[in-house]
Amino acid sequence: MPPLVALTWLAWLAARLGHPAAGEGEVRAVMKQKTLREWTAVFDPLDVCVEPVLTVPEALQHPQVQARNMVANVPKPDGSTQPQIANPFKFSNAQPQYHHIGAPLGAHTNEVLAEIGYTQDDVQRMRDSRMFV
Repeated sequence: MPPLVALTWLAWLAARLGHPAAGEGEVRAVMKQKTLREWTAVFDPLDVCVEPVLTVPEALQHPQVQARNMVANVPKPDGSTQPQIANPFKFSNAQPQYHHIGAPLGAHTNEVLAEIGYTQDDVQRMRDSRMFV
């Protein structure tokens, strides 16, 4: 059975049986038979919604992300910049302005945990157990 037919059949069967995970091993085995480039060539001429799951670095280098200027270099307090996801809304007469990078990781941990009822001792125990930084 050709790989594309096998995948279609397995997806249909799994949905029909109400077990979306059924056939997962078989689908994985079929997918491993080709590289990403080869699968892209199989699906490109078809009218189907199939896209690879990209890593963050791969996604940031994707031609669509580049074409839409979806990465902004946001100023940091020390004068350098930090790349971040840009505003997805594009207007011809108004460009977004990026003024700061946001709060550092964990900057509001104490306040958030206190707000939901944890005491300072609770928070310290969590820190001591390395639940968070």
